[in-house]
Amino acid sequence: MMAVKNYYAYVHGGLRLWFSSVEAPNAASPLTSALASLLLIITGPRVAFGIYIPLLAGIATVVAIYYIAKQSSIQRVAEISALVVATTPLLVNYSRSFHFAIPATACTTVALLCLIKSEQAKRWPWIIAFGFFVGLMPLARTMTLAFIPCLGLAAFVYVVASPDERLARIGRLFVAGAVASATALTWLFLNGKYVSEYLFNFGYGARAAEFGPKLSFIGSVIYMIQIFLDQVYAPHFIVISVGIAISIFLLLKNLLRSDRNEWLSKYASSPITPVSLFVFFSFLILSSSQNKGTAFIAPLLPPTIFLSTWAIFRLSDNRFYGIAVASALAFISMYAFIPMVDLNSETSTRTTHWLPFYGKVVYSDGSGTMQGYEAAFGINTAEPGKALPPETAEAWNQINQDTLDAIGPFIGATRAVAFGFRNAVYNVNTLGLTNSLRGQPPLNLFQIEPLITGESAEGYLAWFASGPAAPACVLLSSPGEKGEFPPYVNTVLVESAAKQSGFVAAQTLSMPSGRVVTIWRRPC
Repeated sequence: MMAVKNYYAYVHGGLRLWFSSVEAPNAASPLTSALASLLLIITGPRVAFGIYIPLLAGIATVVAIYYIAKQSSIQRVAEISALVVATTPLLVNYSRSFHFAIPATACTTVALLCLIKSEQAKRWPWIIAFGFFVGLMPLARTMTLAFIPCLGLAAFVYVVASPDERLARIGRLFVAGAVASATALTWLFLNGKYVSEYLFNFGYGARAAEFGPKLSFIGSVIYMIQIFLDQVYAPHFIVISVGIAISIFLLLKNLLRSDRNEWLSKYASSPITPVSLFVFFSFLILSSSQNKGTAFIAPLLPPTIFLSTWAIFRLSDNRFYGIAVASALAFISMYAFIPMVDLNSETSTRTTHWLPFYGKVVYSDGSGTMQGYEAAFGINTAEPGKALPPETAEAWNQINQDTLDAIGPFIGATRAVAFGFRNAVYNVNTLGLTNSLRGQPPLNLFQIEPLITGESAEGYLAWFASGPAAPACVLLSSPGEKGEFPPYVNTVLVESAAKQSGFVAAQTLSMPSGRVVTIWRRPC
């Protein structure tokens, strides 16, 4: 929806209006949609072309991790690290999804590459580039603001580790920090307030409960480890776990050396140091929030996989050991990737096996994020996990078209529409996108928030009277829980509150799932 809005802004007013659209008040990062809209200027408003932005970002991530790993000077580490990253299920799936995750991952990985290539801030162009890509991180995904202090700490330790020209190099790092701030402020200066409200509401506030259980910090760390397993699947999780275990072993072994001070000084100046510190502290930051998010771990995966691969190779200098490790990691990579090549093949069917300490877990799965989404919410009942039948997809698209036609006479000057339910594929986003693809003026869309309103007539009434839905002339309601995001809405109370707020039922539509949608209107 954001990309299409940007596209039509360019069509109607050129670059000036396009820039205003990109900078318009919003809590969602602009980079992915802005880049996609530039593609749409070439192709026209064909949303499928937006997929090239995360795909290109995925390729950039693999290239960046290859050159980071080249700095390790261990034979085969660069090639194998890039291969393992390129075949990680979460990264593959989200590089095929129009989503913030992979552009944010690319910015983060390239920032690490620039830091390492700066050779402890000795090289001006690379340290300036580091600042630029750090500044791009929140423009790619706002939640990466949480990672920036971790990256800043990692960079500071890396830069101050060597005594040579220390003050000059620290000065360059501060210049990089200014570049990062200036880059981020090109958008955050106008939108920082919305981003702050969004992050503290969803990250640590009332809405966080929708995206993760409330746990102790240790419980949250354990839960984060489970998320890694669930999202990268068992083969890659085993590689990461073995690599981290070996890393800890090598660290303890070197700390017990008689010349450990000399080793620590040398290690602090190694490219391994900023990568390790970034991964460790970012993991702790993610563990501190109840909201574990959608692919929040994506920016951590490339550096984590590099560290794991490096540690496994570093365990022994034996040539045959190195060949065996490279062969094993290449096999694991292909085992994970082949099921993701063709959704219609037999190999794409999910496989589960036993894993010590974790029980039965996923080892391979050809389904992408969209197929998992459709299966979880009962959208694809014909063959869950496989491609959605075209007639089903068309039916869901059609109800958005029918809704726009039906509400047109009622929306008034405010163009405000309230959703009194929260369906997975029929909601404020799908209706807004359909409206944008028609080239119509934007709708002001409000979706009910059960954790804010509570399950009470008073809460729902306040939402209509003085809350976000106050300007709405049109309300959509639908009883039932099929395809809904939990926590569920009490439709009886919502409709009762709607009547008290002056809404009158005007028309009904039917979802492809069989649920009835009532369109309500009130004078505006």
